[in-house]
Amino acid sequence: MPDNQTILSERLIIWLVAAVQFLNIVDFMMIMPLGPDLATALDIAPSDIASITAAYTFAAAISAIVSAKKIDQFSRKPALLFFILGLSSATMIASLAHTGTQLLLCRVLAGCFAGPATSVAFSLLIDNIPEERRGRAMGKVMGAFSVAAVAGVPIGMQLTIWFSWQAPFITIGCSGLVVLFIILLKLPPQPAKNITGNSISITRLLSQPAIRSSYLMTAGAMFAGFLLIPNFSAYFQYNLGYPHDSIGTLYLTGGIGSFFAMRLSGHMVDRFGSTPVGWFAWVLSAGTILISLVLHQPIPLLLFFILFMSANGARNVAIQALASKVPPASMRGAYMSLQSATRHLSTGGAALLSSQILTTADNGSLIDFNYLAAITIAVSLLVPVSMIITQQRMQLVHHEKNPS
Repeated sequence: MPDNQTILSERLIIWLVAAVQFLNIVDFMMIMPLGPDLATALDIAPSDIASITAAYTFAAAISAIVSAKKIDQFSRKPALLFFILGLSSATMIASLAHTGTQLLLCRVLAGCFAGPATSVAFSLLIDNIPEERRGRAMGKVMGAFSVAAVAGVPIGMQLTIWFSWQAPFITIGCSGLVVLFIILLKLPPQPAKNITGNSISITRLLSQPAIRSSYLMTAGAMFAGFLLIPNFSAYFQYNLGYPHDSIGTLYLTGGIGSFFAMRLSGHMVDRFGSTPVGWFAWVLSAGTILISLVLHQPIPLLLFFILFMSANGARNVAIQALASKVPPASMRGAYMSLQSATRHLSTGGAALLSSQILTTADNGSLIDFNYLAAITIAVSLLVPVSMIITQQRMQLVHHEKNPS
């Protein structure tokens, strides 16, 4: 059993990483609901908002790839401080934009810091939390996604209503500086894991079968999730006739369900393993999508959304817990950097594909949403299958190193 000091230290790490995850997600998500305000204030077309969002995503992916070679040569603490400072500053500078081009450049700059910030934060968690408690830790950290959806984005919208479109950018930037000072004052030194001075070879990293299959499960989860998630609001309102004024309540309820599902799945991962939890989450998610969106059987929308969000959250916890066991300590930062790039590229790719599949009718309803839902089910099957493959490859590597 861990002593009280160890528990306090682990809790600090978990909440700091969760705070970084929260900042990163809110910073990414807030552009979409602010679209109409930004279009009016900066005199840009509403369709340009998607390009600004994509620019952030792809900048984060590229910066994560570029930083992968060197990131393990630095102590986690100064690296995290550097990237959080950059992310916070770039987000605040965006509030000074007067044109769409200026906002685009600010979002690219923010993305360049966001990608490595996430990978360093997760590496810090893996460094300090032993495997037998890592599932619960991941459940708490991944719960930041739900909190961001439940609290972060609605608060950002309310700040825009009360003040201006600049207010959310300033608030997130200032919040990042608060997190930075807590890290500076409370986080103990974290020695570099790669002390050889040699850069990590990305080719060598990707040559390992377990690492390749783990990236496949990450890509499958993010791609499947973001085929549907960005389009839900329009589908619920224009296809299903759900009241606009109740959308906030719907997302609040779904986010709460996802939050508790993540906490529960973290305990289940520690007890039963990642793969069984991943399979259960896939069955729940695929079944819910099939019945409601493909076959159009009557399921109350509130129940559907709670089940979907809960399954999605549980799946992400199982994936992250398994992924944390794949890389050796000396490659952990590089591995997490490429995983961050995988998440961002998959997210952007899914949004692009969904825009090609769906068309909008004159009344605003989305055409071919059932086909998109069917594709989502097929893509999401990659996740539990690749989890099994990853688990088997990890066991094979362990057996080769310890033949006895």
